[in-house]
Amino acid sequence: MPIRPNFRFWGKIAVGNDDDCWNWRGSPNPSGYGTFNFDGQNHNAHRVAWILTNGSIPSSGTLVCHKCDNRLCCNPAHLFLGTYKDNREDSIRKGRRTEINGHNNPRFRIPYETVCYIRKLGNRDVKHAHIAELLNVSRSQVTKIINGQQRRTS
Repeated sequence: MPIRPNFRFWGKIAVGNDDDCWNWRGSPNPSGYGTFNFDGQNHNAHRVAWILTNGSIPSSGTLVCHKCDNRLCCNPAHLFLGTYKDNREDSIRKGRRTEINGHNNPRFRIPYETVCYIRKLGNRDVKHAHIAELLNVSRSQVTKIINGQQRRTS
């Protein structure tokens, strides 16, 4: 692979065999990725490795993903371009993430009519656990809706 010289950058990486992860030796950022100031801006180190090896990244929405799932790895052979969807599907395929659908998804929005119904039942002293079971939502969510602490609606 044609690696462009940038001695300051490559000097911060534990370069090994083509099959090995080439880990960033500097401190990781809070997300666990190495960072490097390149062309006057901070970039994730694996993105800089991609640019130095393969040229520019096509668009701002394009990710540089890891085949090895090692955030510190900068081995260009372990990197590939993809979208957010590609990256999510890759992590699901590898068993690092599960898709949570419907009421079990923390971003699920309860319809406004359902919120009104929950409050109506709550005002009639129906047990929160019974309402939660009836509507397939968590008891804590029912309690928050009845107490006016949260109203997550669509």
